[in-house]
Formats: sequence, structure tokens, C-alpha cells
Amino acid sequence: MEAEVNDLPIYCLSHEPTMAVDNVTLSSHKTDLCTLILFKIMHDYLQEIYFSWCLANDMPKHSESAPLSGYLSADDILGSNYQLTNSQVYWLKNYIRLWNILDNTWFDKSEEDK
Repeated sequence: MEAEVNDLPIYCLSHEPTMAVDNVTLSSHKTDLCTLILFKIMHDYLQEIYFSWCLANDMPKHSESAPLSGYLSADDILGSNYQLTNSQVYWLKNYIRLWNILDNTWFDKSEEDK
């Protein structure tokens, strides 16, 4: 598999050692790099899905004067007074679940605290 990061080709070789049993400790630097690339690809894809959904559903954006630009986060939309349909609430809650699964799968929170 080949992935582009900062225009440099990086190869994830299938014969490299894989993740250890605990799903956190990786056995080689190449595997670590491949895992981070995969995480970035998945994260970017989720962001694209969210942008498309917000656009299609006319979701609120940050104000012009806010330091952040673009659409409000899924958490912010759910916590706001914005009128949502039941299907929108359902979609947002499942999107948040998926985002959290991705974060919890790829990062050991105890390692980040060190």
C-alpha cells in the first residue's frame, strides 16, 4: 500500500510486524507510521462526510468573528438550541460514536497523559 504524506511516498509493507495483542503497543516504527497514516486518512474521510452532511442539512456555522471557521462540531450542534429532526439527532449521535471509536481505537489515552 502506498500513501502520500507531504508529497513523500511512504510504503506500508504487509510483511512488517503487526500490532501487539493489546491493540496499543506497535512492534515497529514502520507499523507506527502506517497506523498514523491510516488514522489520518480515516479522520479526513470522516471530516468530509460531516462537511457534506452539514451542507446538505443546512447546519449552522461558526460566526464570522469566531476564531474557528466552518461548521459547528457535532457536539456543539446537539447541545445548541438549533431545531433538529429526529433523524438528524440520530445521525449526529452515531457520527459522534464513530468519531470516538476511531479516537479510542488508535490512541491509548493513558499514553497521552504521560
